[in-house]
Amino acid sequence: MEKLQWHKEENIMNWKRVISGVLAAAMLSALPVQLLASAEGAEAAAEVNTWEDLTSVESLEDSNTFYYNKNGYTFEKLSHPEKDVKVADGIVDYLGDGAVDVVTDPEAEGYNAGDRGQNYAWAAVGYGDWIYVGTCYAAIGNTLSLMKSSLGDEFDDKVLKATFDALYNGTFFLEEADGGKPKGVLTKINTKTGETKVLMSGTLNGHTPLFRNAIEYKGKLYFCGSVGGGGIGFLPAL
Repeated sequence: MEKLQWHKEENIMNWKRVISGVLAAAMLSALPVQLLASAEGAEAAAEVNTWEDLTSVESLEDSNTFYYNKNGYTFEKLSHPEKDVKVADGIVDYLGDGAVDVVTDPEAEGYNAGDRGQNYAWAAVGYGDWIYVGTCYAAIGNTLSLMKSSLGDEFDDKVLKATFDALYNGTFFLEEADGGKPKGVLTKINTKTGETKVLMSGTLNGHTPLFRNAIEYKGKLYFCGSVGGGGIGFLPAL
């Protein structure tokens, strides 16, 4: 009886850790919106139409540019700029079977496909007209896999998926539809033209980066994290 009770309590603690991790990730994803609202201060927050005053959206048919109408700041959608909102996006396009690329030919297969798994910029740094972005592929899913494989957490995958479906109304991304695993990429995006180039990926050169930090120092860029590939797992890298 004591052993059964111990396992029951252990399972409860495991689920608490999993749910806490999911909620923390969800809160972090909402943080930029919260900062946007708080940046105007308590006085702006007290206005009746705060959200309408803070942001306005130009017609997607014109330039798909999203404006922040305070202090002259303008934010523009660079990834797949001609795509509508609430559709698959991501810095690169998913081609199937774990392959990714930036597809620029409108007639090519995979054009504007987007890759929802590549939507979390884990490390980014600007240099000249370019911003260099390293992604954490399917961030929450990766975190849960790590918790289960390396940190000793136990949970039922089917129950977890049902939980996500309930939390996100069936829209939460865990993996590609075909089961492919492209993992992280390192890209650079031109801030003036929107041109995007892949610098590291499993498809391009067999290296799948997972960079956590980036910095410019004396004219050079340094990325810190880990890189996988070659059947050796992920190794610390700088």
